[in-house]
Amino acid sequence: MKKITKIKAAPWIILLVFLLLMTGCSPGTVPANHDPTINSIPLTNSLVDALYTYDVEASDSDGDTLVYTLTSAPPGMTINSSTGVINWTPNTIGSYDVVLRVSDSESFDTQSFTLTISMTEITTLSAPTNVSASDTKINKIQITWDAVSGATHYQVYRADVFLGSKTALSGWQTDTTYDDNDIDAGTTYYYWVKAAESSSGENESVFSESDTGFAIALSILLYPPANVLASDGMVGKVQITWDAVSSATHYQVYRSMFSSGLGRTGISGWQTDTTYDDTTVDTGITYYYWVKAARSDTGFDASDYSDYDSGTAIFMIPIDLDPPTNVSASDNLLNKVKITWSTVSGATHYRVYRSTSLFIKPSHVSEWQTTISYNDESVTAGTTYYYRVKAATSSEGDNASEYSDYDEGHSLLFIPLP
Repeated sequence: MKKITKIKAAPWIILLVFLLLMTGCSPGTVPANHDPTINSIPLTNSLVDALYTYDVEASDSDGDTLVYTLTSAPPGMTINSSTGVINWTPNTIGSYDVVLRVSDSESFDTQSFTLTISMTEITTLSAPTNVSASDTKINKIQITWDAVSGATHYQVYRADVFLGSKTALSGWQTDTTYDDNDIDAGTTYYYWVKAAESSSGENESVFSESDTGFAIALSILLYPPANVLASDGMVGKVQITWDAVSSATHYQVYRSMFSSGLGRTGISGWQTDTTYDDTTVDTGITYYYWVKAARSDTGFDASDYSDYDSGTAIFMIPIDLDPPTNVSASDNLLNKVKITWSTVSGATHYRVYRSTSLFIKPSHVSEWQTTISYNDESVTAGTTYYYRVKAATSSEGDNASEYSDYDEGHSLLFIPLP
């Protein structure tokens, strides 16, 4: 009877079979080789007589040793076959094609680029500063910024939200201001500006800091009244006047004891006149006045406050003026009566009164005026009128005198010849 001998497999044989099964290879199969990959990006600009360096970076998933070579390059350019560092000192401006190769002895990867050599250094432009977008323009937003040293052109960008996509609004322009008219009034927009060295955006800067802006719809804006003036020499009151505002129909006057506007309150209703007499003042006290404009008697679409002006009232000192003398009314003029009189000491203004009878109270036919004559053209030819004159110390008739003596006057009727 033969004895059967069992043969035990060596442990290392079992391990080898296991590894082959795990890698999907059967005994005797060699793993496939992987191509190397160039990962770096070259710098494509340099200067004459300046050392150009490019450290080529490549990887190989198999861990193979890589060899770097130049397959096309300008004269004098070298590459370290082990490290991949390219060095070259150009002596002529121009554009040069470069092709490099990285190999693991079985496969390879290539990279091609064009290297531009120039005479002057390419400097990075600063982003524009002091970018400002308006908040007070009607139906547009105006963007302004400071000029950038070395820049010749600028481009404006806009987004609806701060982190939104920036859209170029302008071409590359030379001005440092831009009006954005393509907006919705009342909507806030975000603006940035870039600088560049040409109209094509060469060597453009990074984005500036942003600024927000919005426009005001025409229908909601009224300018404050201009030329607000408060009187300083009127008796017992301060008179405030101002210019009319385009599209405004009503105005309101405000007063404060302080130029800062502390305690400022409205002292008039919404009125149509462009003048207001403040009679609620203490004489000798300085008051400060502002005016607002609006579109209705309820203050609709009211403007901002105007600039202020100060005013002071004076205390009336009674002056006993004499009535005017030498009052004379003409009798020989066509369709009018001319009244003249002598000046009165202390008086500045005069007013003419008229009646058709000595027994009727006269009515004034003139306002308070500074001249000492008056042409009454509101007469009926042939009618006799009785004229008197008063004197006063102001255009308001302060310290008015008694009536002067009267004089009769009448006009002649002009009858055109046939």
